[in-house]
Amino acid sequence: MKKVLKTVLVAALAVAVAAPAMAELKLNGYYRVQGNATNIDQGAVPVGPAIVSKDADTRTFIDQRLRMMLTNQLNDNVKFVYFAEVDTPWGESSKGTIGGGGKLGADGVNIETKHAYLDLKFASLSTRLGIQGIGSSFEGLVFNDDMAGATASAKLGGIDATLGYAKWDEGARHEWDETDLYLLKLSTKLSDQGKVGFDVYFNDNNTTNGEVDDFYYGVYGDYRFGSLGFDGFFLLRDYSYDGNPKVSADDVDGSAYAASLRLLAKLEKGDLKVRALYFSKDDDAEDRNFFDASKGNYEFAGDNLSIFLTDAYYNNGAQGAIALENSAYKGYGLMGLTVSGSYQLPSDYYARYGVGYFAALDDTINDAAAKSVKGKSLGTEVALMVGKKVLGNVDVSLRGSYAFLGSFFDSMNPAVGDPDNLWTTTMMVNVGY
Repeated sequence: MKKVLKTVLVAALAVAVAAPAMAELKLNGYYRVQGNATNIDQGAVPVGPAIVSKDADTRTFIDQRLRMMLTNQLNDNVKFVYFAEVDTPWGESSKGTIGGGGKLGADGVNIETKHAYLDLKFASLSTRLGIQGIGSSFEGLVFNDDMAGATASAKLGGIDATLGYAKWDEGARHEWDETDLYLLKLSTKLSDQGKVGFDVYFNDNNTTNGEVDDFYYGVYGDYRFGSLGFDGFFLLRDYSYDGNPKVSADDVDGSAYAASLRLLAKLEKGDLKVRALYFSKDDDAEDRNFFDASKGNYEFAGDNLSIFLTDAYYNNGAQGAIALENSAYKGYGLMGLTVSGSYQLPSDYYARYGVGYFAALDDTINDAAAKSVKGKSLGTEVALMVGKKVLGNVDVSLRGSYAFLGSFFDSMNPAVGDPDNLWTTTMMVNVGY
């Protein structure tokens, strides 16, 4: 009996000693399962027009993702974070294709590391070192992804400043062929209602074929007055490619810009947002005067659209964003108008909606191929999501989108001609913790 009591006492003391340290550990993230039916090729992220066909078959699959962020607050000035992701689409292998994954037997080798970083605070200076999420200040444009790097933030008078560096690709260690990102973010509050900011990004891409210097300069602002407000940005890209004479690469220069202006209104039972967006077109056959493919992969996700813009909840299915990928990032330019918002329904149900129209600025790319499309209209998308939280934080919802494709897509795939309109529906269970 004494031995039992001693064992219990020792165990209790061990728990008591460990309790203060254990209290500093925090686990949060989300579990999400989605049943999806669509005529969009789920394997194409983002969706390109060449895969749109006449009489397209309906594609169905059940997607599952678990994200877990473990935070260990060592003290007031030191914090370590590990962020993991497990993707197991039902009946399919995981990304590494080791083990069953979501297939019979499961047991997949499928834990992915999203973040692994250290936070340090020195008085008014905060630093983050390691693999982390770094995004631009412009609705996911330019970059919004996980990357290895270092950032430092401080308040300088009334200005919030962030300086950052990230290594996108090392290349060969004995060669100067890496791709690096450098960033500077400055912002300040004009008042309790307003904020403005200025960002500079430099993407230094060195390859054996030459050197790419890709600069972005952007300003943004946000102002609220009562139940109304607006926000917007203007983003300029300055691009140069210095070709390597040994491989007969031509030099290329160019510039492009993108802009967005959004009106926001708080309503009695929801909110309303109206956005106008614009991307310049390529107007020079020799240079590259357009926004090339973004490293964001999450552009304009707050507009509640799933096809022309990014589906905010996409995991292993189609991202959407076909207006950007097929027009803005190809040189045709882009203009769009979206109306989105939310509404609180009876019995604690909610609705989120979105409508958007998109068109190219030109029907011809001004390059050597001078590729033309049949028209400037990309089309119109309508989207609706209805859901309800049950058992506290279990969010159950149904969402769907339908895109009426315009003449812009008619000649993208000559073998198809006028393609089918696109649609997607998703039933989702989403639990944040």
